[in-house]
Amino acid sequence: MTGIQRWLPIYVAVKGYYLLPAVAGTLVAARYLLHRAGRGRPMRALLVALAATAAFSVPVYFNFFNYHFGGFVNPHEFFHYYLGSKYAREVGYFDLYNAALVADAETGLLFKPADGQIIDLSTYGYRSVPSVLAEGDLGEIRDLLDRHPRSVRLKARDARGLARELVLLPDLVSLNLEDATGHLLAEIRKPDAFFSKVQELSATFGVEEMWVTDENLESVFSYLVSK
Repeated sequence: MTGIQRWLPIYVAVKGYYLLPAVAGTLVAARYLLHRAGRGRPMRALLVALAATAAFSVPVYFNFFNYHFGGFVNPHEFFHYYLGSKYAREVGYFDLYNAALVADAETGLLFKPADGQIIDLSTYGYRSVPSVLAEGDLGEIRDLLDRHPRSVRLKARDARGLARELVLLPDLVSLNLEDATGHLLAEIRKPDAFFSKVQELSATFGVEEMWVTDENLESVFSYLVSK
């Protein structure tokens, strides 16, 4: 810190963020009382003191030029004052962060919070980014999930025979036989139809195990927010 920047630790140590408003309030109240009492001369001194307090408030507002974000513009304040006022009618107060997050998702989540959470302004608690972005029409979300390719691994006694039957399914994206394990690796859409077909063929081809390899919240949410 150099110059006026060195004032910041002193200001914090003396609780200046409480003291300065108290001094300003006291000066205003004193000037009002003296004005009512008809005592004009002390009022000039109080006016000078109040002006000095106001002048001192300028470096205080700018944190004694110790900028939080490395420059004169404070993105945090700019975001709230500009977007909050411009879109108050459309999104109100409680949905400001949610709306900004949705807009950011449309351009690749360039400003996604590092911890993956944003403040819910209706409760002042925290919500995960995926949970906010996944909100929407239930039918639309289900339709998106049906279009999302799921990765499925199958273990069967006759994997090649099973593959010949599954490859005929219209919603199959890809199907591969893993040489090292003999497992079938499938990418599918509309998993309900696929699972029903596997159940139908399980006895014939000796299906022993089947599991979805990417069925977790992270993969599903990542797919949803990319749309």
